[in-house]
Amino acid sequence: MPTYKKNQNTGFSLVETVIYIGLMTVILFSLISLIESASKTYLILKSSRSIERSAINVINNLNNQVSISSKIDIPNTIFDNASGSIALISYDGSGHSTSTKIYLSNNQAMLSQNNVIVGPLSLSDTRVTKLIFRNMSTSTLNGFKVEMTIDNGTSSQKYMSENFYNSYILR
Repeated sequence: MPTYKKNQNTGFSLVETVIYIGLMTVILFSLISLIESASKTYLILKSSRSIERSAINVINNLNNQVSISSKIDIPNTIFDNASGSIALISYDGSGHSTSTKIYLSNNQAMLSQNNVIVGPLSLSDTRVTKLIFRNMSTSTLNGFKVEMTIDNGTSSQKYMSENFYNSYILR
């Protein structure tokens, strides 16, 4: 009498399949969470870098203009306003004056010289939401303070916002 071998099932049992699916679900959720966290971190770093580059550009241009300027053009300057402007007057070697103005327009810090727009000082992917100039001039001192807020993002979602402060003395 021939002996028949019992047909051996080499597949997974129902319990093993449920455990396998459960483990894969946990691994996938962990992977999705990791990717989401990495993309948020990247967005924060990118925003921070853009804001800092815009601030450095505006501050460096202000430093350059202050270093060559001899006085503040008070009638053409707007102090103590969130959309302020500063007008500086400088003289070249032959005594010709140049009027330089730094102001806020359409959420960009702008530079103009002799009423001709030179261009934006802040980067296009950032918004300067506040540019306040405060007068520090006295009878012996000619200077001003700057308060600037720069943010990055869209009008509906702000990723990051930073405030910058600086003081300038004309010599």
